[in-house]
Amino acid sequence: MAMLKSLAFACALLALVATVATASPYKRTVSYAGQKVFHCQVGGRAEAVRLSTSPDLDVWSVAANGSATVRTLNVLGEAELRATGRCDVAIRDLEAWIGPHEAALKRRSSGTLNQTLDWFDDYHPYEDIVGFYTALAAEHPGLVKLTPSIGQSIELRPMPAVRISAVSEPSTVPRILLTCQIHAREWVSSSTCMYIAERLAQGFVSDERVRTILDNAEVHIVPFVNPDGYAFSWTNDRLWRKNRRQNSNPNCDGVDLNRNFNIRWAEPGGGSSGNPCSETYHGLGAESEPEIEHLVNYFRKEAPIVAGIDYHSYSQLILRPWGFTLDPPPHEAQLKAIGDQMSEVIRSVHGMEYVSQPGMDLYPTVGTSSDWYFSDDASETNKGHRCAGYTIELRDTGRYGFILPPNQIIPTGEENLEGLLFFIEQFLNNPLPFP
Repeated sequence: MAMLKSLAFACALLALVATVATASPYKRTVSYAGQKVFHCQVGGRAEAVRLSTSPDLDVWSVAANGSATVRTLNVLGEAELRATGRCDVAIRDLEAWIGPHEAALKRRSSGTLNQTLDWFDDYHPYEDIVGFYTALAAEHPGLVKLTPSIGQSIELRPMPAVRISAVSEPSTVPRILLTCQIHAREWVSSSTCMYIAERLAQGFVSDERVRTILDNAEVHIVPFVNPDGYAFSWTNDRLWRKNRRQNSNPNCDGVDLNRNFNIRWAEPGGGSSGNPCSETYHGLGAESEPEIEHLVNYFRKEAPIVAGIDYHSYSQLILRPWGFTLDPPPHEAQLKAIGDQMSEVIRSVHGMEYVSQPGMDLYPTVGTSSDWYFSDDASETNKGHRCAGYTIELRDTGRYGFILPPNQIIPTGEENLEGLLFFIEQFLNNPLPFP
């Protein structure tokens, strides 16, 4: 699919970003010396929870077959994995492994933006992504509306939001919510959301399917749930996950924003931790983090939101409620059918397999975005609807993981755009009622 067909948009984007961007080229100040990555066969949900909450480990992914990719943060973590007898070394020296990937990124990020007119040739820092959405709204003033900030992060960065719809405001039409970059290191999340936004805006004129959707619904995108963490992954630590909350332990910053929602928050055995040094630290209370407070307020303000997707990476999964129990949720048959069919739609584009399953089939998680979207707490202010909340784990299945090469940005966007169009059509035609 040809990208950025509008030369006016491309030129506006280049000019605007050249004016407003203040980001430095990519750099890293932390060392991964001594860290390893293991492939493990997890011995059940309890062990998966123990690994995911350990302050000495960083679980990168858990696959549908029960295998996990786990990074050791210190010698204690390595000893813990070796003691299971079910873990094999995949990356013996993380510092050495990541070096060549970073070298290419440094060369690209230190160049000038006008070396290419194709925005999706590469990843982009926070300031440039804000510029992208600013230019998109300027190019499509009757279709794309940018809210510069729905609130500020811990470090006072604006959290923008984008509305894409041909329906005049105020309206009562259903809304679809897409959230991106809740975990800092998952760069293909924000790239996929930009791809979707650009194709919806450009496709309104040329694609009858897109036009029908935008004539009857609003698509809302929150490009950064975690702007501080994302910026930090460009300037300090490429593998940073959490936000930038300064905790009581000065050596352990950050809260896992996807454990901070008011849905079974901090429930024991639920895949979140009270230890600030853990990668799944849930914070001091539900919605304790301003980023989650602002997102929740935006959700309530924009009701009715009939369906939502939170884009993550990696593992190629389509996850539906619940993440904390094996008990089937309300409307399970419909949720499963749509997830399964979306998997088929995605596979039809490039042949990539995205496994559709309940979140709990991997391991328990509490306080997550998609479970909250679907929760009674969210539904009570959602004007008679229960939001169908899904999490999509994007490419790949572990060859590159978080360091996904930029040549996979466009195909990831293409397959997920098709999945999203199908997803929107299903929930516009058959939204979930509440109660």
